[in-house]
Amino acid sequence: MDIAIVGGGPAGLFFARRVKLMHPDWRVRVFEQNARDATYGFGVGFLGQSLEFIGRTDPSVLEDIVGAAHAGSAMGFVHKGETVLVNAGSGSEAVTVGRITLLNLLQRRCEEVGVELQFESRVEDVESLRQSVDVLVGADGVNSPVRTRYREKFESTVEPQRNRFAWYGTEHPFDPALMIFEQTDIGLVIAHTHQYRADRSGVAIECDPETWERGGFDNMTPLEMDAKFEEIFASYLNGRPLLSQAVRVFYPAIVRNEHWSFGNVVLIGDAAHTVHPSIGSGTRVGMRDASVLAEGFQQHGADIGSAFAYYRSNRQFGADLFQRAAIQSIRWYETLEDRLHFDPVTMAFSYMLRTGRVDYARLRRADPEFVRRYEATPLPESVGIVA
Repeated sequence: MDIAIVGGGPAGLFFARRVKLMHPDWRVRVFEQNARDATYGFGVGFLGQSLEFIGRTDPSVLEDIVGAAHAGSAMGFVHKGETVLVNAGSGSEAVTVGRITLLNLLQRRCEEVGVELQFESRVEDVESLRQSVDVLVGADGVNSPVRTRYREKFESTVEPQRNRFAWYGTEHPFDPALMIFEQTDIGLVIAHTHQYRADRSGVAIECDPETWERGGFDNMTPLEMDAKFEEIFASYLNGRPLLSQAVRVFYPAIVRNEHWSFGNVVLIGDAAHTVHPSIGSGTRVGMRDASVLAEGFQQHGADIGSAFAYYRSNRQFGADLFQRAAIQSIRWYETLEDRLHFDPVTMAFSYMLRTGRVDYARLRRADPEFVRRYEATPLPESVGIVA
């Protein structure tokens, strides 16, 4: 079998390693348009359940991740100038690791089993590649050229979301991670922060289109944008600058596909079904997709149709759950104006329950003291359903 994977992100690399381990005699190639050490984004988070999954699937990769990661389960919410801490754990700590570190360790693990990695190799003619291999895997992200080339076959839909995002890093260690709701003269600007190594944190900045327009960000140079966001969050950065990358601005979209495969082509990760930066699960979803698709080839060998059917039937439910949680989170952020009158504790509680994946009982188990504090806080008027 000759398998070509378009996209050298975590999903593509994890699948390449898994299927090569299962079938050492198969040829497995990864085509990545960027250089080996290039990446977009700063840190990647893994919760306890994801770490357990990786450990069961590939203990060597888990050992690499844990060895390079920053651990922590508490997070803070800054609203109206007050910081509220919540233990977000669910029985085991979460860890964060630099995205480039994760890519590099997966690259090494792929090469040690014989996967062929081709960097700075943009696939211009997807159809020619498809015809030349036994299996073509689209692991090429939200703007997937593979999915776009065959969008009618996949019956793809791409639904742009309202809020704007800007991605940064900083040398300031955000420990614990902070969710900062900053009221400014242009409107509400939100910073999602997480530390992923001793001297680095990621900062994703979000605001609605109206705030973005009032701020004039579309008319700014990149350096002007950096300076404006540094000014807004100066009191939290402790004098450290924001570290930029080539692509600062990101416009999230919800990607769905009626079909995940056709013929000898299959999609995984964001190419198949996106989640959203506000729940930070894209890498985890993609790596789970990769593992299950590899299991399909372990179960069915070169029977491509059966392998693809195994993948869809065993991933549909889990992927749908994450996407529904992402949509719930998106709607929560898009309606934040309705909650800005909340006190800081109520705002934090609302955030924790926003996706439906954490309920009252689970939050009580994770942090009973925080829940007691919430229960002792008078509800704001017209609170409705808090989450």
